[in-house]
Amino acid sequence: MKILTSLLLMILFFMLSQATVNGFNKSLEAKALVATNWWPQHANVSDDYCNWDGISCNDAGSVTDIYLYDENLEGNLGSLDFSSFPNLVILGLENCSLEGSIPEQIGLLSNLTQLSLQRNQLTGNLPVSLTNLIRLKTLHLSGNSFSGEFPALLTNLIHLEDLSLSYNNFSGELPISLTNLTHLRYLSLYLNNFNGNLPVWLSKLSHLEFLDLSYNNFSGVLPVSLANLTHLEYLYLSNNKLTGPIPPSYGSIVNLKSLDLSTNQLNASIPNQITHLQYLLSLNLGDNNFDGPIPSNLGNLSQLYFLNLSHNSLVGPFHGNLSRFTSLDFSSNQLSGNLSIQNPCDLQHLNLSMNRMTGAITSLRVCVSLEYLDLSSNSFVGEQLNKLEFPLLKFLNQSLNNNLTAIAPSPSPVHYLTIFLPIILGLCFLILVYVCYKNHNATENKIQPQTIKHGNVCSILNYDGTIAYEDFITATEDFDLKYCIGTGGYGSVYEAKLPNGKTFALKKLHHFGSSVSLDLRG
Repeated sequence: MKILTSLLLMILFFMLSQATVNGFNKSLEAKALVATNWWPQHANVSDDYCNWDGISCNDAGSVTDIYLYDENLEGNLGSLDFSSFPNLVILGLENCSLEGSIPEQIGLLSNLTQLSLQRNQLTGNLPVSLTNLIRLKTLHLSGNSFSGEFPALLTNLIHLEDLSLSYNNFSGELPISLTNLTHLRYLSLYLNNFNGNLPVWLSKLSHLEFLDLSYNNFSGVLPVSLANLTHLEYLYLSNNKLTGPIPPSYGSIVNLKSLDLSTNQLNASIPNQITHLQYLLSLNLGDNNFDGPIPSNLGNLSQLYFLNLSHNSLVGPFHGNLSRFTSLDFSSNQLSGNLSIQNPCDLQHLNLSMNRMTGAITSLRVCVSLEYLDLSSNSFVGEQLNKLEFPLLKFLNQSLNNNLTAIAPSPSPVHYLTIFLPIILGLCFLILVYVCYKNHNATENKIQPQTIKHGNVCSILNYDGTIAYEDFITATEDFDLKYCIGTGGYGSVYEAKLPNGKTFALKKLHHFGSSVSLDLRG
C-alpha cells in the first residue's frame, strides 16, 4: 500500500512539474513571438498564439511549426529567439524580405526537420551550427545571395532527403563528401557558379529522384555512371559546357519523365536507346551539335508531349504523328519530309522553321488549339494558312516558302467593316448636312413671313396693304370704340398697337361709307 501511494505521489509530482515546465516554455514562446514584431496585430503576450497565422502547436500548446510566406517582415532572423522554441519542427520563412546572415543560434533547434528560407535576401556563409540539426530532412535555401564553395558542413546532415541551394552565388567543385547524403531524393543546385566535371560519384546517391545542375559551368562529358540512378525521374543539365555524346546507357533510366540537356556542346547522333524511356513526358536536346537522323521510334513514345530538338544538325524525316504533341520545336535543322497531322490534334506550339520540309500544310487546319506556328524558310507547297482559322493563334509565320500561294481571306465582319465603314460614315455625313440644311431653311422661312407681316408698314419695300389692314383690324378689334381717341369732321381716330411694338393713330374717314381709309401717323 505504501509503495502504491509513493508511486501515485511520484506520478502526481511529475505531472505537476511537467505542467510547470510547459507553462514556463509557453510564456517564453509568447514573449519571443511578440518580440519579433512579425505579427503586429498580436502585441499582447496573453493572446493564444497557437491561432496566429502561420503558427501550429502540439497538444501541450508548444509551438511546433512557424511558416510564413510572402510577408514583408523587413528584418533578419536574429529577431527570433530560437532558444525559446525547443519543440519547433518546421521553420519556413519564404519570400519574406529577410536580410543579413543566418545566426549561429539556429543550431539550438535540435528537433527541426524542415528549414526553408528560400527567396529572401540572405547573404554570407552558412553557420557551422547547422550541423547540430541532425534531424533535418528538408533544407531549402534557394533564391538568396549565399556565396563561397559548396558548404561541406551540410554533408554531415546524413538524414537530408531534400536539398535546394539553387539561385545563389556558390562556386567551385562539388565535394565528394556529398555522397554521405545517402537518403537524398531531391538535389537542386541550378543557377550558381559551380564548375569542374560532372562527378561520376553522383551515382552513389542511389535514391535520387530529382537532379538539377543546370545553369552552371560544368564541363566534360556526361558520366556513364548516371545510368545507375534508376529512381531518377527528372534530370536537368542544361546551360552548361558539356561535350561528347549522350551515353546509350541513359536509356536504362527507366523511370525518367523529364530530360533536359539543352544548350551545351553535345554532339554525335541521338542514341536509339533514348526511345526505351517509356515514361518520358518532356525531352529537350535543343541548341547542341547533334547530327544524323532522329531516332525512328521517338515518335512512338506514347507519354511524350514536349519535344525540342531545335538548333542542331539533324537530317531526314521525323517518323511519327506530330499532332499528338503539345509542344514541338524542330527549328534550325536540316529535316526533310512531309507533315504528318491527324485529327484530333493537340498541338499548341509548333516550330518547323529553317529546315527543308516539303508538302502541303493544309492538314494543320485540324490543329485548332495552336497558339504559335512557325513554318518559315522551308519548301512547303500549296495554299497558305489563314490566321482566322485558328481562334487561339498569337503568332503565325509561313514566309520564305517559295511554293506557297496566298489565298483570298475568307469573308468576315472585319473585312466587311474595312469596305463599308467609309461608305457608311460618308452617308451619315451627307444625311447630317441635309438635316442641318433643312432645319436652317425651315427656321428662315418661319422668320421671314413674320418679318414681312410685321415689318415696317411705312416702308415702301415692305408694305403690303392687305397684311397691314388685317393687323390694324386685329389691333383695334375691328375699330372698337374703346380704341377711339378722337372724332373730327372727316372721321374718327383710333389707336392701334401692332405686334412689332409700334403704335399708330388711324383715321377712319366718314365719306367712304363702309370702306375704311387709313391715315397712318406713327
